[in-house]
Amino acid sequence: MEVKTVAQTNPRKSICGHARNFGVTNNTMHRTIKKANGKKLVRVERPLLTPGMKETYLLHSKALLNNLMKAKANCIVIFGDEKTWKVAPVRNRQNDRYMS
Repeated sequence: MEVKTVAQTNPRKSICGHARNFGVTNNTMHRTIKKANGKKLVRVERPLLTPGMKETYLLHSKALLNNLMKAKANCIVIFGDEKTWKVAPVRNRQNDRYMS
């Protein structure tokens, strides 16, 4: 069989696995696949968000928007990036050195 067709039929299989099946070294298989397609076939592009995740984000966004619209006028809403806030951070003496 031709390397290109074998690699395309099972793109998620590793180069090492293909090399074992053909009885060649990993470097030889890597070079052969690279020459055949110009790139590795192991990585398959996937969307960042699956349809289920998109639906969940949409439901949460609608709920948040609904809560903000029905909030009282004197209600204060603070949006943050979920990092911890430190009012008085720990002092690091190494940062306070003087060069003379």
